[in-house]
Amino acid sequence: MKPFCRFLILVSLFSLVESSCNSSEEHDLVSKAFKSVSGFNAFSSSFPTNNCSQTHIITSIVLPSQNLSGTISWNYLRNISNLQILDLSGNFLQGHVPSWFWSSSSLLAINLSRNRFGGSILQPTSENTSFSSIQSLNLSYNRFTNSIQLSGFKNLKILDLSHNNLVTLPSGFQNLTKLPHLDLSSCNLQTNIKAISSLDSLHHLDLSNNNFTGNFPSDFPPLTTLKFLNISFNNFTS
Repeated sequence: MKPFCRFLILVSLFSLVESSCNSSEEHDLVSKAFKSVSGFNAFSSSFPTNNCSQTHIITSIVLPSQNLSGTISWNYLRNISNLQILDLSGNFLQGHVPSWFWSSSSLLAINLSRNRFGGSILQPTSENTSFSSIQSLNLSYNRFTNSIQLSGFKNLKILDLSHNNLVTLPSGFQNLTKLPHLDLSSCNLQTNIKAISSLDSLHHLDLSNNNFTGNFPSDFPPLTTLKFLNISFNNFTS
């Protein structure tokens, strides 16, 4: 392996902090959040420490495919007020992600794919709920079920909920006016597809391996902007 490639791998493993000076207080919060996660101790020593007088913040936690298992204490992450990127994909993490987590004002990208998370992704909320800043949300290959309310995710550009057991189509699609990428494949969805017909900014749409009903193409978003479309293994009529 070339040295530059090795360097990139090391950077990806230890990019827990993106600042020139690190806050030991926020490091403690991360350590507490992952206290019950097996395998995390191997990375805790990578947190640099110093005596900087000014305040610096953790903006990303990136630990994909590191054989992590157990449950996260999400409340500690709640106090990391400038966390923008969370990538824990390809591990064995489990448990429920609290609804408030999706409403963080700083989060831009979340990748929890290929884990064992379950329960509701987001319970229905009132119209007065604060909106999420998340632009990319990948929760694929988990065990999520139950009610999902997307009305507050107005900034989404990538939404991947594939390979979960959702059964019911999420509500609030009419508010996702900026969404180019949607993957709902293999979610055991048993409903009419018309609810997503308002998504006129889509470039990528994968609805395969469900039990969707509806008329193609009249119940679909505009096809003229799509660059990828997979509706195989459903019950559409034309």
